[in-house]
Amino acid sequence: MSPKKIWLLAVLLVCAYPLSATTYWVGTCHAGSFSTINLAVNSPNVAAGSIINICPGTYQEQVIISKSLSLHGLTTSQTSGATVLPSPSAQTTKSQIGEFAFMGTFAPVIWVRAGTVEIQNLSVLANIVSPPTVVEFYYASGASGTLNHVAAVVSGAAFGILAENADLSQTSVTIENSYTNGGILAGTLEFPTLNLDIIGNQVFPSSPFSFYAIYLYGVNATVKTRTRRWDLVLRQYQHLS
Repeated sequence: MSPKKIWLLAVLLVCAYPLSATTYWVGTCHAGSFSTINLAVNSPNVAAGSIINICPGTYQEQVIISKSLSLHGLTTSQTSGATVLPSPSAQTTKSQIGEFAFMGTFAPVIWVRAGTVEIQNLSVLANIVSPPTVVEFYYASGASGTLNHVAAVVSGAAFGILAENADLSQTSVTIENSYTNGGILAGTLEFPTLNLDIIGNQVFPSSPFSFYAIYLYGVNATVKTRTRRWDLVLRQYQHLS
């Protein structure tokens, strides 16, 4: 068989059998790992539906996710797990929900743009003294997913968790068993296109605007959580328990 025919056969095999979801690694605790989280989640070799295990350590980067994935931070008895710090050269955006215009331009640290993304056992730490505002976990319009056992620790001009949906398609975000001292904000333009479950968390008011621990605008929400300070604004909601 000629080299040209072999090459064509290889192309056909790749097209017939696309990449399948599997498990990948980031950091130094596993051979063949990606060096950064962002390289892993945006690699063309990582298929949607894959699991990305993140080794204990500190990662200073902006993680932008545009496909369905699971991100699992790993811990050992000697380490506190995986922590992400804001990147000094991060991309910025603005909320599509007019109710959140007071935030202005902000830089997400973990930015879920599309797909259904599960994140667990991951901490984000932001100590911001100058603009732009930082949002540590951000589910943008059209994105869904779950935050489980995450920590969003802020000081200065930063928010903990923001979920929004300005699209007509239905999205769903669950925040459970987690901690944030930067508040939880969620909103929609077309009610109720965002279903939100806030379950079993410890939530404190947002750092730069310390009025609300949880602020919900136009979402279909279930809230079962633990707070020391309970400042909750609800508008246009269908269900709250």
